[in-house]
Amino acid sequence: MKKCFDCGAECQPDARFCPQCGRNFRAAKGGRGRKPPEAASPRGGGYPHSESIDAWEELKASKRNRAMWIFAVGAGLTAVATASVGFEAAPFGGVLTLIVIMLSMRVSASNYYSIPHSNDAEGEHRCIFCGNRGIWRKGIYRTNDKIANCSKCKAQLFYE
Repeated sequence: MKKCFDCGAECQPDARFCPQCGRNFRAAKGGRGRKPPEAASPRGGGYPHSESIDAWEELKASKRNRAMWIFAVGAGLTAVATASVGFEAAPFGGVLTLIVIMLSMRVSASNYYSIPHSNDAEGEHRCIFCGNRGIWRKGIYRTNDKIANCSKCKAQLFYE
């Protein structure tokens, strides 16, 4: 029996595809396919790494803390503007504060690639959750922004 190096499932020796994840073994045999994570990286496979997940959680917590400060400052400025100008300033200040909070919660590509194990030894992208190299980029309607997701586990990784 051979093992799939993407999902670790046991497969028949003459199998062309993994029965669990659908990985094509023929492409990897001829040298045109991807190398297994253990061979591609000196750190080895074993995703997710606790160090990477801890760094991800710390990054998200710092973004949440920044959003709370922005909310507090925005609410204070909205209250001051409402007291001095009138209630016409309240909706404008509230909407502006929410937009700034949404933009501050985004993880950029440079933030993501600062996380350990987000690149392999050759500098290629790696998903910190499953170790996959593929990125699926999806455009946000009517903007130039793109969301980068892992093509295997579909986790949202960063904004470009």
